Amino acid sequence: MFISRVRTRINELLASEMPGFAFDAADGKMLRGRLVYAMGGHNLEAAAAIELMHSGSLFHDDVIDDADLRRGKPAFWKTFGVKGAILFGDLHFFLALRLLADQPGLQKDLIETAGIVCKAAAEEELSQTPQDRVELARRKTGPLFAFADDRGRG
Repeated sequence: MFISRVRTRINELLASEMPGFAFDAADGKMLRGRLVYAMGGHNLEAAAAIELMHSGSLFHDDVIDDADLRRGKPAFWKTFGVKGAILFGDLHFFLALRLLADQPGLQKDLIETAGIVCKAAAEEELSQTPQDRVELARRKTGPLFAFADDRGRG
């Protein structure tokens, strides 16, 4: 039930921003969203926001990593091009922040979380040593999960 509600919310947002463009962007396990929802007082908007943020980063990651597949299907960029994937990922980031516009405390936390993830991604790409890359990869994933934990304490 949770996944279908979040998927529906995300797809409604995408359809309102890009009428006529049909793409089901919310097809994962939604672990981060589940945690935010469970620990943050069943806030569907916060759960959808963290999923949008995560999926936006995946569109970018697939381009950077030259990945052909995502969850057994052609990566978005393989169908819509590099520019399309980057811009669609950016749209996901925008929608995530807009979802929390009437919840400024959560929006600020999401912005801080996104900053940590973006910085780690940039440092990982520019890093020279395998040891640094492992630590930076952890910093890319961990903060999105920590966002859920922060919701449980607020």
